[in-house]
Amino acid sequence: MHIKTLYAVVLGSALLLQAPLAMAQQQAPQPQQQQQMSPEVKAMVDAAVNSANRFIQTLDAKNWALANNLLDPVFKKILADQKKSLDGVLLPFANSAGAVQSRNIVQVAPANQEITKGLQPGKYIVVSYRTAFAKIGPSIESVVLHEVANGQWAVLGYSSNVIPPQQAQPAAAPAK
Repeated sequence: MHIKTLYAVVLGSALLLQAPLAMAQQQAPQPQQQQQMSPEVKAMVDAAVNSANRFIQTLDAKNWALANNLLDPVFKKILADQKKSLDGVLLPFANSAGAVQSRNIVQVAPANQEITKGLQPGKYIVVSYRTAFAKIGPSIESVVLHEVANGQWAVLGYSSNVIPPQQAQPAAAPAK
């Protein structure tokens, strides 16, 4: 499956714009089965998901100052080094995508080594959403988070990948 990457801000050793995220070349994430988690792991995952949700909501509201406050220091440094701002990077995408019509979490998983390559050791989680935008249709949005302090998560990357029309809806049952 090939998913067109409309926009990606992915951090590893550098900020990459208009670059495919590892997930962009895989199938769209599927909801994971509920697994038993220890209370500590559940609290960690809940905190990461809450941070991802808060970031996504600030993007929807185009509240760039608050969204910038939710970024990992590494993300902020890379933006500063490239003389870019979060709104300067994401506003063109937000305008071209249009309003969010629906959004559901489809996967929460540890970040893979391709995403964390070159980063300091630590806890990294990817929260992926199936999102329908008014102008571009269904997409997979992913927020990469890094635990910067005990229970505190910061955004390390964001991407939105358009789902091709033939893959956006479940296949019809074969005719009998």
